[in-house]
Amino acid sequence: KALAEMHSELEAARSEGEKAAAETKALAALEVAEAKREASEAIKKASEEAEERVRAEVAKAESKAAAETKALADLEVAEARREASEAIKKASEEAEERVRAEVAKAESKAKDDMAKALAEMHRKLEAARSE
Repeated sequence: KALAEMHSELEAARSEGEKAAAETKALAALEVAEAKREASEAIKKASEEAEERVRAEVAKAESKAAAETKALADLEVAEARREASEAIKKASEEAEERVRAEVAKAESKAKDDMAKALAEMHRKLEAARSE
């Protein structure tokens, strides 16, 4: 009778142990699933944050490149204007020099023509006087 009762208690204890083990296993499986879900969410969040940082860095780099390109274009325009201004100034100086040379040449020719005309008049006067 005592053995049967002990056997019955052992069976009950084994059944409770198996039940407790099954509950522990189920609880552990739930905890593992929860940990996986949390890890997945953390990975997703970190990925989104990294993607946002990359987008921000790309936008910043694009903005910087655009600003540098504009600054470079502004420098090139300023250089082109300076070169054009120098070319205009040089062309103007050369044209002025040509005009001065032409005026000097015309003045010299006019003086020569006048001197010839005066000499011719003087010769005619002398010829008229001697007659």
